[in-house]
Amino acid sequence: MATASFFQGIGKPVQALAIPSIRQAVVLIPLTLLLSQTFGFNGALLAAPVADVVSFLLSLVLVLREFRRWKKQGWLS
Repeated sequence: MATASFFQGIGKPVQALAIPSIRQAVVLIPLTLLLSQTFGFNGALLAAPVADVVSFLLSLVLVLREFRRWKKQGWLS
């Protein structure tokens, strides 16, 4: 959520929308269905933390990429 707000604040709506959308639609829903079939109720519960880790990694990649761009432009020292 914080990373999505960061990107919204700096005027990057695509990245701001991509993070929660990928977590919910691309990772969480299919993973919940897959893990619940494999591991039952525990698998469905496990899907949320796994989706959070994937979302964190995506956020980390996007933020590092943005900071590298800022450093290249001389905005960060």
